[in-house]
Amino acid sequence: MPRKERPIENGPIPGWAERERSGDLQWIVANRHVLWPAVQRAYASVGRGALVVDITALLGTGHPFYYSPKADIAEHADADALRMVNQYNPQRELVIILLKADERTSTYRMQSPLARP
Repeated sequence: MPRKERPIENGPIPGWAERERSGDLQWIVANRHVLWPAVQRAYASVGRGALVVDITALLGTGHPFYYSPKADIAEHADADALRMVNQYNPQRELVIILLKADERTSTYRMQSPLARP
């Protein structure tokens, strides 16, 4: 799995990182209606894991994605991604790993669009 950008210790997050994160979250929210059902189906058949989306590629009108089981996350992803996969509530949350240019990744733990506060 590509390398993850390391968080900036003891300092403000740079503007480019905030803009990138904001764009990632907007994309995830706009596509939850596709992502959430895919994650639910994969979880039912495979168990705990994360949805991996290659945002550097287009397949038709969308980005290709696959569900990566926890064992694969443990073997290939960083400690933050594994922590999120270990801790998320699969009834209310999903973990998404975005594959980015220059072999970077961003990982998010999000509430489902159906979750109630």
